[in-house]
Amino acid sequence: MGSIKSGGENGYIHKVLKFSLFKVFYDLITLGRRGFENPVLDVEHCCLTYPDVRALARDLKSIGAGNAAAGRPRGLCGRAGWSALAAAYEGFRSDGRLPATFEVVHAHAWKPLHTWRLDADGAQPLRFHPRRVRPS
Repeated sequence: MGSIKSGGENGYIHKVLKFSLFKVFYDLITLGRRGFENPVLDVEHCCLTYPDVRALARDLKSIGAGNAAAGRPRGLCGRAGWSALAAAYEGFRSDGRLPATFEVVHAHAWKPLHTWRLDADGAQPLRFHPRRVRPS
């Protein structure tokens, strides 16, 4: 996988929505400590293609994507920066389209309605609470 060179930090543009899967694993462990069971983590890679960089940027904006990095440039990139980005991205064009790959992380867990405690011998007690019926 290549990188797009630009005037950003170290000559490369910052990644959009960069995050660590370690945090997702940590969150799943935390869910287990809070009574959730059977955590599931699934990662899906989706590659969408666009006719040009503007269409790609419009799609990113529509899903709320942005650069949340602390060291990101705070100002607008301007015409020269936009032109440099578009020219650099052209190197990725395939079959007349510009690709953009998204990593979608799905994570979920279940929490039982009741949490049963096991006896000292490992047995699970069964509690029975009969309903009181009022005489009619």
